[in-house]
Amino acid sequence: MATIKPPAVVINAVESPPEKIHDARFGLDTQFHTHALTVRLPVHVGAQASGSRVIPVSVRFQLCSEHECQPPRTVHLTAPVDVAANG
Repeated sequence: MATIKPPAVVINAVESPPEKIHDARFGLDTQFHTHALTVRLPVHVGAQASGSRVIPVSVRFQLCSEHECQPPRTVHLTAPVDVAANG
């Protein structure tokens, strides 16, 4: 029987609330930000985790104006984290 271990780090992204409209040109509901976007990444560290870690973060987005949209883009970032041993 296999033992399943919980992940050492769990991240759940939370973004600032987007504006939502129905875009008749595309025939679908869209969500967008007209100002700065804030994304929080609460990190939950498992009991077995300790030491220095680097958490990869990929952000995919698309920029649009009233007249055109740029192709979607993905930016890859890293967040260094030092985890103290439990105990």
